[in-house]
Amino acid sequence: MRFDEVTDMRRLLEAERYKSPSGETKTLWRCEASEWTTTGGSTVPAVGALTWADEGTPWAEFRAEDVAYNAEVVFASGARELS
Repeated sequence: MRFDEVTDMRRLLEAERYKSPSGETKTLWRCEASEWTTTGGSTVPAVGALTWADEGTPWAEFRAEDVAYNAEVVFASGARELS
């Protein structure tokens, strides 16, 4: 985990992860926050990107439009709950 030197906010999280359920080796995976927002009294990441280190460019980018705390979660038809 790395923190921004100016804001002290978490900037980068790295972990070794399998790229697929049948993967035999782990690959470095990075989750990088680039913007933050304050909602409900907490400062949270608002923009982030996920990158496999061996690919070098983000394969997913996220932007939070709303944050809800203690919200009821309803699963779509056919979805399964992770345990």
